[in-house]
Amino acid sequence: MSDGKKFCAPNIRNVSIDTVIAHPGYSPQNLVDDIALIRLAEPADFSLDSMKPLCLPVSPELQRESLVGLNAVVAGWGVTEDGLESSVLLSVDLPVISNSDCMAAYRE
Repeated sequence: MSDGKKFCAPNIRNVSIDTVIAHPGYSPQNLVDDIALIRLAEPADFSLDSMKPLCLPVSPELQRESLVGLNAVVAGWGVTEDGLESSVLLSVDLPVISNSDCMAAYRE
């Protein structure tokens, strides 16, 4: 794990949400496409150490680039292995695998 658990302090800044755009394929029954974009009601202050922009592969060149074998940081507050929701941001470094390997793992 890169940084393990991170508590949201002391640089907390509450910002209202303007719009939530859920993935059109999201299904709460099986959590397929469990991702969304959140548009804030005001600009984010990226001068804070606790808030940094995220790079998404949106250009066609980046979408064609294979990330398989590289490491990625996965973070979230979801349900943990004990079945409880975490109130602490959790993160883990994971290797990127191919779509076919991912689909095979979920079939098992």
